[in-house]
Amino acid sequence: VLRQMLGNLTLLTTAEQDIVKNSDFSEKRKTYGQSLFRVTRRLDEHVGWTPADVEARTEALVDLIMREWRMM
Repeated sequence: VLRQMLGNLTLLTTAEQDIVKNSDFSEKRKTYGQSLFRVTRRLDEHVGWTPADVEARTEALVDLIMREWRMM
């Protein structure tokens, strides 16, 4: 279920996706830190990736979406 949560998804270019594919988080983190997308670069701040991180990021992204699309 966590796999499909908003907080566990991120934006990647096709080239970035080709690099990370099915790697574990520690490998993906290297590419995330260099991403063209700020929302993805922020994932580099995490040392690991836990269910609590997914849930916290889901909440943060929902807040961002609500604020930016003026839904609040």
